[in-house]
Amino acid sequence: MLVEGVFETVDGKSISEVYTNWRQGEPNNHGNEDCVDFTIDNEKMNDNSCGRPFHFICKKSLKTLDWNFNCDIPNLDYTLSKQSAKCYKLHTTPLNWNEAYSQCQLEQSSLAVINNNYERDFLVKLLESTPRPRVTTQYQRGMYHLGFYNKLNQGWQTVKGTPLNVDKDAWFDNYQPDEPIDHDECGSMFYTGRLINTGCEMKSFFICEHQPDHVIASSIALSDQPYVGGGIDK
Repeated sequence: MLVEGVFETVDGKSISEVYTNWRQGEPNNHGNEDCVDFTIDNEKMNDNSCGRPFHFICKKSLKTLDWNFNCDIPNLDYTLSKQSAKCYKLHTTPLNWNEAYSQCQLEQSSLAVINNNYERDFLVKLLESTPRPRVTTQYQRGMYHLGFYNKLNQGWQTVKGTPLNVDKDAWFDNYQPDEPIDHDECGSMFYTGRLINTGCEMKSFFICEHQPDHVIASSIALSDQPYVGGGIDK
């Protein structure tokens, strides 16, 4: 892209020093083709337009890989909750609900789902301990996207594919909106742990959840302690 006909890697190396196995007749720069794709079936390279969408492959060197052994994930920003055997990450770059869902998926996680009072209290304490950056863009302050929704008016569901099983007192103002108003079909929570429905396009901070295979939940029967709202236990 710097000099016509000369291909370099993103690291600034000549492509001839790395891998050169062009498809027959390529590169031909047909229509201003400045980027390179790779065909899996014949292991051949081809120059193509940088604006065309394709699948892609990322590479990360071992020396730059920091492994979170507590959470079995290559992301040190996740914090383990031993009682629930889950790891959480608070994202402080505001995204809308769908974008937040996708970001968590990219991190081998999902938008967080609160199942009981302990998980609520843990997240509230996590929010309290995380510095809030100064964000100049418009977003919903004091609110954090979570992994539940009520699209197509089919009832509140979690991103795990199960009905949201919480007491009505867990909601803001002790009221569960059975029918979303004004398209407020996506789920969030206030910094106090109270659930609230919000517009899916509303940008907000959000929380991702990852469940490592090797961690076993505390002997506390968390599943027997439903999320019933109320304040955080200090």
